[in-house]
Amino acid sequence: MATMVTQLRRRLGPTYRDWRTRLDHPDLKEARLLIETLRSKPVDVLHLGASESLFISPHDEDTRTLSQMLRDGLAPDLSLHSIAGAGHNPELQKMYVDILACSPQRPILIMFLPLRFGFPPWRLHPDHSHIRPMKALRRIPPQSPPWRFHAYVPPSKKSDFTRFNQIEFRTLDGTASIGELRGQWRHPEQFGLTPEEHIRRTFSFLHGGIDPLTPAFLKTITDLAGRARDLGLPVVAYQPPMPIQRGTEVLGDALLELVIREYKAMDDAFIAGYGPSPILRIGRSFETDEFIDPDDGVEHYSERGRKHLTELLVEAVHNLRGATPSP
Repeated sequence: MATMVTQLRRRLGPTYRDWRTRLDHPDLKEARLLIETLRSKPVDVLHLGASESLFISPHDEDTRTLSQMLRDGLAPDLSLHSIAGAGHNPELQKMYVDILACSPQRPILIMFLPLRFGFPPWRLHPDHSHIRPMKALRRIPPQSPPWRFHAYVPPSKKSDFTRFNQIEFRTLDGTASIGELRGQWRHPEQFGLTPEEHIRRTFSFLHGGIDPLTPAFLKTITDLAGRARDLGLPVVAYQPPMPIQRGTEVLGDALLELVIREYKAMDDAFIAGYGPSPILRIGRSFETDEFIDPDDGVEHYSERGRKHLTELLVEAVHNLRGATPSP
């Protein structure tokens, strides 16, 4: 039977994955798994991660993901539950934290301050914004049994993407519609971009929005931090390292100044909700070879980068506990 199911999945390909996502959306599945884990065993550390927790480089000798490295780095003293791929949306992350209110467990929370999600191409994206699964999650009380965390999540409509692609986005490399900028980012050859022009557009699109982060977005960080404070959760908050060195090579100090400004705004938003707390300000500290591909501008880490980030986070967790890492 298992072989037949496997063969059917392969034949259906994307169709199977598409319907599986609709009927058991990953964001709801993460909530279900969190509840099941909290009810079955101790959780010392809860890691709220995104795609950086899943990707590895084809050149890595150590093929453990960031989540696996964190789990190994904290063991045997501490257990870890990692929510990987939950996206950069603080509102969605807060929904997972809300589940902890229904449990006596109060794990240490590892969370990052999502700079990229503050920009319209990510915050307003019909899929990457996680608006539809969050709507489904809001209909399920967090104290519900795990089986309730299933829901049909309809796909985004073509009209949603049409409106989204028409939104104007001002960047360090010029102003254009999101649709045009996304096209240049994904298909530079169709726009006749040279490799250097493509890298400029990439960093402008991903990290170079020149308008300040909106109060509404910053409030979602404050609300998440405030919820963690209200529940008495110790928090390790950190700036996700980005390939700033490569970015400044193509966009100059203007990108560096923008990143410093936006990271400070998010730091302030976190402190406004949680109170005075040490934040790992490591967003600009990683070397170029610590990223899988520094030219793509994304916070996906090579083996060296994952090990570096793991060391920093594990040390911060142990410091928060008033202990030192086990040898």
